This record gives sequence, C-alpha cells and structure tokens, in this order.
Amino acid sequence: MASPQMAGIAAGLRQYLDSSEDFADLSEYRKGQLADALLMSTAVPLEDPDGVLYSPRSQGAGLVNMNGAIQTRAYLTNDDGDIAKGELGSSETGRFTYSFYVHNFGSETLHYQLNTSILVPGFYYEDGVAFMSDQDRLLTEQEYKLTYSGDVDADGKLTVEPGSRASVTVQVDLTQTGISNLQVFSNGIYVEGFVNLEALDAGSVNLGAPFLGFYGNWYQAPILEPTVYEDETPLTEPLSSDCSAIRMARASCLDRIW
Repeated sequence: MASPQMAGIAAGLRQYLDSSEDFADLSEYRKGQLADALLMSTAVPLEDPDGVLYSPRSQGAGLVNMNGAIQTRAYLTNDDGDIAKGELGSSETGRFTYSFYVHNFGSETLHYQLNTSILVPGFYYEDGVAFMSDQDRLLTEQEYKLTYSGDVDADGKLTVEPGSRASVTVQVDLTQTGISNLQVFSNGIYVEGFVNLEALDAGSVNLGAPFLGFYGNWYQAPILEPTVYEDETPLTEPLSSDCSAIRMARASCLDRIW
C-alpha cells in the first residue's frame, strides 16, 4: 500500500529536517511545507513498457525518491509559493504557460538543463468505434512550439546562485498540425506532461514538475451521455471519416489529481 510507505518516507524526511542545522530556524509548519516541496521536486516520473511517460493523471509527480529529497540542495515551488505542479486550466487557442521558481538553499552554484515532455492521450479503434486510450503519446516537434523565459538562457540552461532563487516560465503553443491532430477529440482533450531539470553538477539531483492543461472548452462536453435506450449513443453512432463521432467523456479531476 502506498499510504504506509509515504507516511514512513515523510517521517524520515522530517527527522532529517529536524536534525539538520540548515533548517533549525524554520517553524514546524514551514518544515512540513519544505518536506512536501522536496518530495514533489525530486520524484522520478515513470515510463510505460513502450518507453512513454505515464500521464500525470496516473502518477502525479512520479515515484517518490527519498534519497534525492535528502541529497538535493534545491527544490521547486509555483510562483505563489505552493508545491510545484502546473494546473494550467483550459485553452481554446492551444497556448499553455507555467511559471515556477528554483530555490537553491546550498552553498554552491547549481546548473540545470531544462527538458519538457508534452503528452496527449492516444486513441484506438474497436469494432469500428474510436475510444480514448489509457496510454499517452508524446507530441512530435511538428505539433508544438516550446519557449523558455525567465532566468533560462536560449539553450534551456539555468544557473541558480547559492541562497537565491531563479524563475522559469515554460510556454507551450500547439501548432496548426498539433491542433489538427487533436480534432479527433470533439469535446477537447488533455495536454499534459513534465518539466525536467537535469542536474549538470556532479552529485546534484534532478528536479521536475508535472503539469496538466486541457485543449478546448472544458464546459462543452455534456455531464451525462445518452443512454443505450436512445437512438444514438457513443457506441452506436456511425463513425464518420474525420472521426468526429468520437465521444470523449472528460474526467472531473482536473483540479484534484495530485
């Protein structure tokens, strides 16, 4: 079970924070916040058997990494100070923006290379009917444009001085190709993924944050779908050549999956 494991890891991390002189001036509440931030920032996203990252809707920030949480000299927070997770809302234009801070509480300068993985759900056909897949797929370079700003340089590299923080803004713009490929989802679809900060210094720990957005109008899809007793249902309506008959029942967990 996950709960006992996480409770033990959180307790061990709090013991580390309580015993370290680096955090002696923090209140108990602030230590709790820091423990959450360290665990989220150092979690390791997992891949499926095909080498594709599992959706943040399935794994949150990834697999907990207690050693990483203790060894890291940095952590991430959203720009409002909360733990780093990008809740990007819905966009009908295909533009998504996520900002966060990298905090260096160590005594040495830290360097990172940013890499962002952008995912959307796949789909498959069964008996001539299209269904949303449980497996995500990576967007190709032709389907989006990625822009970094803040304290990140043109090559996606970030430097964080000791005792300071650096800002990062990630902007994803779906291209016309990307938007066209998502039209199969008539009610809109998730655009999600992970921002990974690869540590470039020996002994440093990789950091990362999940993000989740929705392409389309979140309120467009009906809450209830037609029943099998009606003339047309998602399972009986003929599939048109442009796949417009696909019915994607959106989940209601956009703001509570983490």
